[in-house]
Amino acid sequence: MTSLVTPRNWFAEAIATYALVFFGPLAIILSVVAFGDGLSIESIIMISLGHGAAIGLMVYAFGHISGAHINPAVTIPMMITKKISIADGIGYIIFQLIGAVVAAFSLKMILPEIGAKVNFGTQGGPSELLNNSVMAGITVEIILTFFLVTVIFLTAVQKKLLQAYMEFQLEEWSFCFTWLACH
Repeated sequence: MTSLVTPRNWFAEAIATYALVFFGPLAIILSVVAFGDGLSIESIIMISLGHGAAIGLMVYAFGHISGAHINPAVTIPMMITKKISIADGIGYIIFQLIGAVVAAFSLKMILPEIGAKVNFGTQGGPSELLNNSVMAGITVEIILTFFLVTVIFLTAVQKKLLQAYMEFQLEEWSFCFTWLACH
């Protein structure tokens, strides 16, 4: 397999991952400021739109450069199915991690006090909605990741289906709606 990946691809992954890891938790932090600590309909919408918009815009901006994997959960199946080489995939994952870490530090520097109140949009473990069960949390994560990767493969990787989606310009929206549904 000949590598077509360049540092430009890796930097695209870093920037796209930065956007997700920055704007997703930012939406959580701002929803707490705007709507309080409870999980209201308004806060769910704000959080979902923050994540969905970040993913959708990054896919639109960087999809033609790197494929906009944005997540090792997408890159690893791409390596397994030989859509990207192992070496290139490792580069993607390294730059995704760099983008994520830089985004987390940026958010912590910009909103240290407000972000700390909600642990910077992260959880310390499984939520009360899952009875604090680690196994339930892992199971939900596996199911949601399966559907996310399935949508990505069926819209971005499978060429026949991609042509049908492109006719109706639904490719970008399918990523957004999947992300919204999963979060």
